[in-house]
Amino acid sequence: NTSAVGHYRVAQPFTELERAGWIQGRLDYSTPEMIEIEREKPDVMILQCRYTVNSMDEMTRFKRLSNARRIYEIDDYIIEVPEKNAHARNIPANMRELVSQGIALCDRVVVSTQPLADALSSMHHDIRVVGGGPPAPLRAGLTSARQTAARARVGWAGGTSHRGDLELLLDVIKALADEVDWVFFGMCPDALRPYVKEFHKGVPLASYPQKLASLNLDLALAPLEQNLFNDCKSNLRLLEYGACGFPVICTDTKAYDGYLPCTRVRNNTSEQWLDAIRMHLADPQASYRQGDALREAVLRDYVLMPQHLQQWANAWLAV
Repeated sequence: NTSAVGHYRVAQPFTELERAGWIQGRLDYSTPEMIEIEREKPDVMILQCRYTVNSMDEMTRFKRLSNARRIYEIDDYIIEVPEKNAHARNIPANMRELVSQGIALCDRVVVSTQPLADALSSMHHDIRVVGGGPPAPLRAGLTSARQTAARARVGWAGGTSHRGDLELLLDVIKALADEVDWVFFGMCPDALRPYVKEFHKGVPLASYPQKLASLNLDLALAPLEQNLFNDCKSNLRLLEYGACGFPVICTDTKAYDGYLPCTRVRNNTSEQWLDAIRMHLADPQASYRQGDALREAVLRDYVLMPQHLQQWANAWLAV
């Protein structure tokens, strides 16, 4: 698709593989007609987020009329979307059936995380996990200033589907409204607006890394409701924050499991979030060192470099 997930999961690895000479092909944000497919005779078709009734008809046609190997790409456990997620109202009641049918029509499934692979494991025998990384512009190295205001700038950035995650922090944001400058980017629930010093609207994907860095956050937060949908998500939020050098406090969840140096909140209680934030505020230099360590880990291990292309090639191309 044309959003960030389309970029991270298809367009960026496709472009890098093509630039490196591994593949030749094209990106299509609609569904090609069979006459086009017959002319091009692709070896592989990557089919992203195909879980509508029309998609089932299209993939059935591809399977019947083309010899191309079909790869089903999905990065969310769309079967069980949280109630407060803005997209939940658009999810049909038979989403599990649609996803299962779509997966069955393909030769392989490629997902973003191991928990998502586990959640879908009964639907296909060949599921490959390939994690994403920050967008290509982050390679140039983003810089973000620190201690630019009298009070610490503490914030969050993300899309419009995170109302439930952000509402976890309602009491925390109220309690610290006179101690820090709250900065939100991309979304801010109405209940939080009175306590937020700055709200920045979303920007085009190409501008997102620079805009995020320009917020000059002294501390970034990554709350997640604890449920299966969020357990299956990737750690992209940590990678984006880390590329900017922001120290991060996050929920201790499967999505954020691993070695990345962040402060993790185990039970999502307001008390634990307040304790974690105040710990960072009490020793800003130690907090900044953690941000530096996170940036180093992200740029070393996660930004899409030539050595990562083998993982995508194995998932998309290897028989």
